[in-house]
Amino acid sequence: MNEHNHQKIIIGSDQSIIVKADNGIIEIFVGCNVQATIFVVPQPNAHCSISVHAGNGSCVTLIQENSKNRDAQTISYRFFINERASLEYGLALESESENNFSIESHLNGVGATLAVIGFYLARKNTNLKLTVHTQHHAMRTQSTVQLYGVIYDQASVSYNGKTMVAENAQHVGADQQNRNLLLSEFARASSLPEMEVKAHQVQCSHGSALGKHDEAQLFYLQTRGICYDQAQYLLTEGFLFSSLCKASAQTTIMLKNRLSELL
Repeated sequence: MNEHNHQKIIIGSDQSIIVKADNGIIEIFVGCNVQATIFVVPQPNAHCSISVHAGNGSCVTLIQENSKNRDAQTISYRFFINERASLEYGLALESESENNFSIESHLNGVGATLAVIGFYLARKNTNLKLTVHTQHHAMRTQSTVQLYGVIYDQASVSYNGKTMVAENAQHVGADQQNRNLLLSEFARASSLPEMEVKAHQVQCSHGSALGKHDEAQLFYLQTRGICYDQAQYLLTEGFLFSSLCKASAQTTIMLKNRLSELL
């Protein structure tokens, strides 16, 4: 990574912006009580670190725009969310190469909220690595991580997620879910969600699932005159749609449009 390529972006009023991520470091500062929508467009072979600082009371939506990715990329996100601020990150990705994505979030202020939501499709011989670490440093913070994947061909996916709650961060709510659907006998996935909770008055949960389509559901659809390939498509689409059940209306619409392009 070329650390000399350093961009600093300040968003002081309600607006939507497009950020092209190449090689280097991008810092985005969102002012207090500002509503911002940020579209991040990683460039081919990008190796980039992106940090977002959400000021008090701000509302930030960040969408990663590269729907189809055939180039190797390493993208690292760092989110710093202050008092009463909210940040929602939406991911819709098709990967056909070596890709590493990491998201490190810090909920620093009372009442801060975070949502990391979306889906990925891994094809061919891709090796996709996802790392999502969330740290609750303040009281009454909320986080949701919900990432679903479909894995084809000889692709492999590894997910490592960790949610940490500090000792003084009482009344925290945190949920972390990762599910992977294997559509090839050669497809591989590993999922490791963890929690480290030092506070006592919290509601925290995590889980992961790995499997194939339900043969009974496929058979049922075929008895209704739907061919096998179309039945598999419908079940795959429904599986990925379900990843958006906790997303905002804005993010749901944008990611559903991406899904139509990817499938």
